[in-house]
Amino acid sequence: MSVSFDVAYGDHAVLDAVAALRTGDRRPAAALLRETGGDWDRKEHRVGRLALDTKCHRAIAEWAAAEPGSADAQMVNAKALVVQAWNIRGGAYARYVRKSAWSGFFERLQAADSVLPTVIAQAPDDPTPWAIAVQLARGLQVPRQEFQFRWDGLVQRDPGHVGGHYHALQYLCAKWSGSHDEMFAFADGASAGAPPGSPLHVLPLFAVIEYAMALADGRVRGETEARFWKGPRAAQAVDRAVELWERPVAERGAPPHARAVFDRMHLAFCASRVGSGAVAARQFRAMGPYCSDMPWACFVILPRFRTRVHRWITLAVHRRP
Repeated sequence: MSVSFDVAYGDHAVLDAVAALRTGDRRPAAALLRETGGDWDRKEHRVGRLALDTKCHRAIAEWAAAEPGSADAQMVNAKALVVQAWNIRGGAYARYVRKSAWSGFFERLQAADSVLPTVIAQAPDDPTPWAIAVQLARGLQVPRQEFQFRWDGLVQRDPGHVGGHYHALQYLCAKWSGSHDEMFAFADGASAGAPPGSPLHVLPLFAVIEYAMALADGRVRGETEARFWKGPRAAQAVDRAVELWERPVAERGAPPHARAVFDRMHLAFCASRVGSGAVAARQFRAMGPYCSDMPWACFVILPRFRTRVHRWITLAVHRRP
């Protein structure tokens, strides 16, 4: 079976809209976001996928300029500016970033941030611009009081917003504006307050991976990455995701949320690291022909190749009973 790493994760409607945007036709994208309505996690996912394609950025900027009263157009444009900023900076740790990249990075982040107050006024009930604001808080390294303002604005509109929680965890991790303890406390607290089946039960896995990355980079003393994966915290995060997210979703037969492939890949990665190959195999089967190269890209070279190989071996070893 061939595997797709496109972050649309099988959302063919957004891929059709992306294809149209590449030709300069914004109408399918505008219609898609209207039709998405109040499915806020799916809306943030679709806004992000529309903005991700750099070949669409000219059409997105023209759309925003032509329709200043369209909150959706402005959101997609703000997200495109975020994409441009990170393309300039790259995803490496700050000490590895070219000095010449910083000005362009901050310039585009600030341009995106400046759009959001108008968008929020245009769509006061929509959490999507608030989720973008929380995401921007990380790169702009805003003070904690400003981060809290953005966070409060998001959860007042959608307390369980999946993407927003992920962005907040990134802000609170040690490599940005928080600490390992804050990051773990935030992830554990979000899971503790979420109902069974909520994707927020996957959040502790993201914290585990962030900590493992810090260990791999030598930023934590007194512990090794190999020892961490054998310890209780990683195993408990895997067990929590299985018991409180994977199992309830399977029992209900609920449709997957917008980022389910992304979440399942993180569960598969962590399960493999702690020795739960059967759990990882279930995730690969549930994802079907879709994959994410995250979090493998944070730990290995040739992440897509390594992901394909690991997927094939895991499914071969752990066949269906």
